[in-house]
Amino acid sequence: MVSGFNLFFVLFNNLALFIALVAIYSYLLQRFKHARWYNRQIIFGLSFGLFAIGCMYARIPVFEGVIVDQRNAIIALSGAYGGALSALISAVLAGGFRVFLGGQGVLAGVFGIALAAAAGIVLHRYENSFSSMANAALSSLFAVLLILPGFLLVEDLETGWNLMQAMALPYGLAIFLGIFLVGLLLNREEKRYLIELSQQESEEKYRVLFESFPLGITISDRDGKTIEHNEFAGKILKFSENEGANWERVNSDCTRISPKEDAGMRALRENQKIDSEIGLKNKNGDITWLHTIATPIPLKRYGVAVIYDDITARKQANIQLNEALEEKNVLIKEIHHRVKNNLNVVVSLLNLSEEKIHSIETAREAFRQSRERIYSIALVHENLYQSEHLSEVEMEGYIQNMVWHLKTDSPMGQAEITYLLDIDKLKLDITKAVPCGIILNELIMNAQKHAFPQDITGTVTVGLKEKADHMIELFVYDDGIALAHNYSAADADSLGLTLIRILSKQIDGKFTIDTSRGKKFSILFPHN
Repeated sequence: MVSGFNLFFVLFNNLALFIALVAIYSYLLQRFKHARWYNRQIIFGLSFGLFAIGCMYARIPVFEGVIVDQRNAIIALSGAYGGALSALISAVLAGGFRVFLGGQGVLAGVFGIALAAAAGIVLHRYENSFSSMANAALSSLFAVLLILPGFLLVEDLETGWNLMQAMALPYGLAIFLGIFLVGLLLNREEKRYLIELSQQESEEKYRVLFESFPLGITISDRDGKTIEHNEFAGKILKFSENEGANWERVNSDCTRISPKEDAGMRALRENQKIDSEIGLKNKNGDITWLHTIATPIPLKRYGVAVIYDDITARKQANIQLNEALEEKNVLIKEIHHRVKNNLNVVVSLLNLSEEKIHSIETAREAFRQSRERIYSIALVHENLYQSEHLSEVEMEGYIQNMVWHLKTDSPMGQAEITYLLDIDKLKLDITKAVPCGIILNELIMNAQKHAFPQDITGTVTVGLKEKADHMIELFVYDDGIALAHNYSAADADSLGLTLIRILSKQIDGKFTIDTSRGKKFSILFPHN
């Protein structure tokens, strides 16, 4: 029989098995890191159980039929690091082998294994059981105190009590040191595994973020050489097309940026984040505009990380917006100028009307005609601000509104006149729309007054047609009272016809009268 300190040293020699156990545990952590929890516990339980069986091959006798070894330390560690299922599996394997070995101490041996499994399960519930030497010492002492009562089942109670007292120091100390030392080693392996796992997860998250980030990212060394870049940066900077080295970096005003003033080099030099806007000009002169954020990386082999956002479309949109605003400003100034000119036209019309006033009746007629002429000008501006373009008038709607107004505003006693429209969809610049409006107003009022007096009815056709060679014809045709055979538009001295002749010349048009079938007054003028 082995007893006393000899027993301690024999048991302590079994610790050599624990070195292999630590190595196996480290391998199992790596090999089954993605396995389900119950699969991991089964594997740990089987592994720890086989090591416990290996310990029992030493067969160190301490009493008749009673053998001791380090199996209980291994079973306790199986529960502490594997969990309840692991403790149960290793206990079943070790207990079964102890029954196979036989002897008077079978019951005590199996009971001790069960107590060791219970100690391991309790320790597993406390995550910090082996986080420090103090915690490891308390955890090991607790396990030893729970395992030692297993000797009480050797023969009778008195024999068991005496044996437990005899085994308390050598056996208890050996078990304590086994659990304490190996527990610390296993905890160290577990921490190392968790750190590696955390690093792997961080690297994977970094890789996924780096590759899927919807902006370009480059990482350079301290000399400014790009050592990493994501897919978006490759597309923006065209690394795959070997154009990256051929970019010329320019400021927002298209002046060249020197290498020392590059955002990345400035970030390294000033050791701070640099936010800037740059343009990359290729050999064809095309510029890709980028918003960049350069940030220093406080690691030895790295220099700076730069985030690129392609803002070319936004930049071009801003340029177009500024151009549009400038165009609007020019148009507004032009419109004010044209309004002033049109007011001058109104003044001239009133002056001409004033010369024709000789009585109250002629004054009233002059007033009405002036009102209609002014309305034709106002109607142009009304159509302008409803148009997409502030310099062009939609003539179809303009003429429809004018005819409707002249029809409803005709003098009392006016005969019923039918108006027909023959108008192409044309747009005219305001410089031609205003004269055409006044001309049309004069021709329609002329037809109302002279072609259909009192009870004579008929038809007035108003037309605006596009002709060959970019010419436009504006005409008014009526089937009312015919003109005299010797009538000449050139010789007529009425205010209306005088205005028509003046305004026709203003738009480079030719005014003609055709009396072959009814009366057709027309002006042919160039579109542009």
